[in-house]
Amino acid sequence: LVALHGEPATTAWLEQFAKRVRVYEGNSAVVQGIVNAEIDLGWTDTDDVWAGQANGWQVEAAFDSTDDLPMGGRGPIVMPCTVGIIRNAPQPAEAQRLASFLLSADAERLMSQTESRNVPVRPALAEELANSDPRLAFPPAAKLNWNAVFEAMPAADTLLARIFKV
Repeated sequence: LVALHGEPATTAWLEQFAKRVRVYEGNSAVVQGIVNAEIDLGWTDTDDVWAGQANGWQVEAAFDSTDDLPMGGRGPIVMPCTVGIIRNAPQPAEAQRLASFLLSADAERLMSQTESRNVPVRPALAEELANSDPRLAFPPAAKLNWNAVFEAMPAADTLLARIFKV
């Protein structure tokens, strides 16, 4: 939010927002709060919703996609999975092969079929999978400048600590 809207606007919005929310210890706790009727809605990751559904819980995912929300309207935030190779790894060739596989379309296809239903970063593959399985269809993702997000992190951390006492 800080990267998209700036620190003053985010601060004002969060101060108002904080008066009406309950903070949970993690994403699965948010889903459990919905299931237990402690709250009507909550922010969480999709994989926690899907895990709840796999448990038979009555919970659904909804995505931010409207332009009339005061600090929203940009679409869901999609965070790609990452992989890294440790410098001076004892088996660099094997590490490179594993990393190459994990970054492949084949791995994206496999990960989309897991309980977490990872969304492929390759647009054509994402479209193909969404056409074959409607559970894999997502609205257009928010277009974020990840460098700006990184640069905004210290301000965001300070705001969260001050406003939500985390």
